[in-house]
Formats: sequence, C-alpha cells, structure tokens
Amino acid sequence: MNSMRQIEPWQILTILVTILGTATGLVLGLRDSLPAGLYPPIIIILVSLLVGCFVWLMVITNPPRHAYTYIRKALESRRERKRQEQRWQRHLRIIEEWARKWLELGDLIVQVMGCDNEPTPIQEEEFSTLHQWFIKNRPEVVPAWRRFHDQRTPMAHENYPDKSLADNVLKRNWTDPFSFFYQPLSLWRLAVELEVVPTFETWTQSEDVVSQIRYVVTILSELVSEFVTWSKRW
Repeated sequence: MNSMRQIEPWQILTILVTILGTATGLVLGLRDSLPAGLYPPIIIILVSLLVGCFVWLMVITNPPRHAYTYIRKALESRRERKRQEQRWQRHLRIIEEWARKWLELGDLIVQVMGCDNEPTPIQEEEFSTLHQWFIKNRPEVVPAWRRFHDQRTPMAHENYPDKSLADNVLKRNWTDPFSFFYQPLSLWRLAVELEVVPTFETWTQSEDVVSQIRYVVTILSELVSEFVTWSKRW
C-alpha cells in the first residue's frame, strides 16, 4: 500500500512559481555579470514561465478561490462595520433629537397648562407636529430607553411624593413615560386625560394637577439628559 500522499497539481505549480521567482530574482541581481546579449532572453524566458505557471496556478485553484473568498469576506466585513457605524450614528442622532423634541414638548405643555386661556391654534399645530414626530420615532427610541432604565441606578430624588400623576408616569409606565404627554391628538385632549380641565367645553384648570405636571416634566427632562449621555457610552 502506497502511504505517500499524492501531490496535487497546484502544489507542483506553486513550487515552480517559487523556483522561477527565485531564479528571476537571482538573474536580476547578477545582470552585470552576464553577457550583454544573454541577459534579455533569459529574463524574457524566466518571466514568461513565471507568469504562465502563476496563471495556471490560479486556474487550477479555481481562480484564486481561497484568496478571493478571503478578500470578499474582508470587504463584506468592512462594509458591515461601516453599515453598523452608520446605523449607530443615525440611532444616536434620533435619541439626541428625541431629547430636543421632548424639551420643546415639555415647555409647550407647561406653558399651556399654566395658562388661563385655552390652547391657541398655533399651539395645537405645534403639538400635532411633535405628536407625529414622537409616534414615528417611538420604535427607534423606546427599546433603548428600556435598556437605559433597566441598567441605571435610581437617583435619590426618585423617591417620588405620593401624587397620582407622578406615580402613574414615573413608577408604573417606565416602558415609555413620555407617551403620557405625546400620545393624545391635541393639547385639549391631553388636558382632559390628565384631568387638568374637566371637559372639552370648559378650560378651568386644576392647580394641583398643573403642579404635578410641572414636576413630572422636570423629572423627565433630567432623565432625558441622562439617557442621551448613557446612549453615547452604550
């Protein structure tokens, strides 16, 4: 039984390419020692053989299958890393925009809820624009908010007072506490749902509820700032 491992054609060609490459290098190094008329044909022959063997080597190995696969995977990996970086940058921009939009919404809510007059059409339009933006970008931000809330250490001021609105928003609905404020379709509906005013006909505010709203908006604004800082490190 022949125990010798059969030599593959590509292995033979690899050896030939190595030998011819070495020979070509030696000839180039000894060019000054060779007769002037002998040097050019030797170089032409060696280079031709080297190129021919190399081409056949590529053909036999299924044009450089392994090298091609490696290069392709490397390029795909690089493209994927670039895509991931782009997705991350986009995600971070949305979180930062979420923080800015929340500050706008919080200011608008505090301004309207603390006013004796009902919301103006301009204020309602501004609220509607913010409402649509939050609804659209909620799927992008809320999962990150959940991770943030699960990983963070509660701060001292989070021993919230016994106020119904603060308790509902800050303790019971950490999935998306902002939704208490952006989910309604209008400022007036928001005021009714938060029991700031009793009906859609009368803009008579409850000062106790208004003070709770200001408190909750302030707390959420602080947490949003912390959320953005966490997102940049995460």
